[in-house]
Amino acid sequence: PWDQALGDMPSPILRALKLDTKLNISGVSEVGQLGHLLDVSDMCGDDLILCKFSDERTLKWLVAKFERSVVGLRRRLHKKKRRAAERRKELDSMQGGSGA
Repeated sequence: PWDQALGDMPSPILRALKLDTKLNISGVSEVGQLGHLLDVSDMCGDDLILCKFSDERTLKWLVAKFERSVVGLRRRLHKKKRRAAERRKELDSMQGGSGA
């Protein structure tokens, strides 16, 4: 059951995952971010949400997170290089630019 699987999880982590800290879950749609890590089922009804850790789901989610991070870091590096080049141009123009 849901509450037994997550009962020992500290409340700050539950809040970060946008879950009710008292683990009052009334349906599969309310598992939030943990849906990326767990196989969740309500086959016994909404009052008994079952969950099981899924290696496959977790790995897929982590790979996607990593790939998005790489894209973000590349974008940030590109912007940083562009700003540095613009600053160099500006400094060169301030120094006269004639080379004399």
